[in-house]
Amino acid sequence: MERIGAVRRVDGGLVLLGAVAVVVLACCAVGDAAWLGRVVWPVVTAGFAGFAVISWRVARTTSSRGVRRLWGTCVLAGAGFVLAGLIQFAAAIRDARAPGVVLGTGAYATALSAGTAAVLVGLLSGPPAVASGQARIRYRLDVTTVMVAASAVSLYAIDLTAGDQAGQSQVQWIAALVTGPAPLFLEVLAMIKLLMGGNPPFAPVTGWVCGVAAGCQGVLLGLPDGWALAHAGAVLSLEVVGALLLAAGARLQLLHAGAPDAPARERGLRYSLTPYLAIVATFALLVVELLRHGLTAHAWILLVGMFVCGVLVGLRQLAAFRQIADLSERLRELAYHDRLTGLANRALFMDRLTVAATPTVFLIDLDGFKPVNDRYGHAAGDELLTEVGRRLRGCARGTDVVARLGGDEFAVLVEDPDPRRRAELAAALAEALHAEVPIGDAVVPLRASIGAATAGPAWDPDLLLHEADMAMYARKAGTRPARDPAAPLPRSA
Repeated sequence: MERIGAVRRVDGGLVLLGAVAVVVLACCAVGDAAWLGRVVWPVVTAGFAGFAVISWRVARTTSSRGVRRLWGTCVLAGAGFVLAGLIQFAAAIRDARAPGVVLGTGAYATALSAGTAAVLVGLLSGPPAVASGQARIRYRLDVTTVMVAASAVSLYAIDLTAGDQAGQSQVQWIAALVTGPAPLFLEVLAMIKLLMGGNPPFAPVTGWVCGVAAGCQGVLLGLPDGWALAHAGAVLSLEVVGALLLAAGARLQLLHAGAPDAPARERGLRYSLTPYLAIVATFALLVVELLRHGLTAHAWILLVGMFVCGVLVGLRQLAAFRQIADLSERLRELAYHDRLTGLANRALFMDRLTVAATPTVFLIDLDGFKPVNDRYGHAAGDELLTEVGRRLRGCARGTDVVARLGGDEFAVLVEDPDPRRRAELAAALAEALHAEVPIGDAVVPLRASIGAATAGPAWDPDLLLHEADMAMYARKAGTRPARDPAAPLPRSA
């Protein structure tokens, strides 16, 4: 059952892949190694071929260059995987009991590594996940934490299996590593990096399914030869699971890309538990190693990885604390300032008024503001209010509080006992708010009524505001405009 957008339906391709997997896995559980390889490798090759064909269809359905480039490299990778499957099938036909049928021949490892390298190039050349700023720092710390934890676990596993490579030279061992688990390991890490970025060039379910498939191949290539030969059915089962999961992942991406109502994912970084899960997994493996063998060289690999991950998580938390501080400052800004004009709002104005020593309050109410809104629209009204805020800031000093109390009502709080300073400000406000303001293709007259009140020896904030309000309305009542205050004037006026 696959859910694409708001559509819920059963996809025949996924059902077919699941049915084939069940049948082949049952054969692997009871089959004889004498014929098992001849059954498994054609199915594995068909799974790789399905991955290549579906990837080609996905590349054709997208208009994004980054997504098309990635799935184009998947087509090339699928071709390499098909070649690897055919090589193994040919080996099984020649001698079904040969060790290479289970372990993989040298030609198989080379073809598989070439296909993996193609996918790795596509993943690493994908679009950046996070644009800039603190989000990029947090993203890089998260990805580095996951990579360090995965590297520690991988080095631990390689160190454990080093005994099986005792008969090889150092060059042979390095060559086996380069053509074996290393490329797949890097591929999984690159996929995790894109998934954690919040905007990968594939659906999240596709990333996880293909990541599990790559993980199956990495496990297979890292298994000791002796164990793999003794458990041929389990090894070939993993081969089948990995190949069919690749095809299923591509199929899921095709369904996601073709859904008409598939919601577009927003670009950005989401909170991810992946780094913490990686640390928990590394710690659990370290505990098991310590309980079984004590503080061995293998345990030191995990211990160092845990220490580095701890440092990275600590840095990540510091970055998160900084983000919280910035967010708190932003919320405070929104809580105490008017969003339109940027002036202080009523809450901040009242806070400053309450602690003022000898304040003077100027209350300002625009004359004829409603006709401006009615005639020119609210956008023009907002433009006029913004201009009023700019003019009020130009009249005030840095210690004064300029606020928009609501609607077309403004206020200026002055803590200055000098009557001359208050008179100068009153005159400046009256001059600044008596002008013509261009709005669109018209010029609208700006007029305002101003009332002022100064605190006495014993004063109350509400009473002071009431006195300034009464003075303002007395001024407004005495205003008798000779014409419609919203009527436009020519620009030359």
